[in-house]
Amino acid sequence: MAEGPEHKEFVKKMYEFICSLIPKDNVKFIVVDNEGIASPEPIFYGVIPDISYNFKDVMVLGEAKSKKDFDRPHSLRQYKAYIETCENNSNAHSIFVLYVHWDAFLSAQTILRKMIPYNSICDYYVVASNGRSCKL
Repeated sequence: MAEGPEHKEFVKKMYEFICSLIPKDNVKFIVVDNEGIASPEPIFYGVIPDISYNFKDVMVLGEAKSKKDFDRPHSLRQYKAYIETCENNSNAHSIFVLYVHWDAFLSAQTILRKMIPYNSICDYYVVASNGRSCKL
């Protein structure tokens, strides 16, 4: 399914946020989903993140969602898959970034908090289109 201009802009902004989390020299290892067109994105529990990074001892998964899409059943299944991937990754420090429209910022935090295991050692961020971010 082709993504709309809002989603593409969100992925671009999320890329910038993820670049701030990793060493500058390693930015070249970030993989951005190209709408399913023969690209090397990893698949996690049957889903492909918008952005992934897995180099040395850090793994980052990023998913961007529009206001109308962030709480749909398909999106919730994606979040669960990414959280399970992060929690089951013993080879690297795992980070999941969810980028949403500013109006969905608080609701997205609530959704993820309910899904994240109590004793998680992974990092989870919700980033809003107005620049706000929250580490859960």
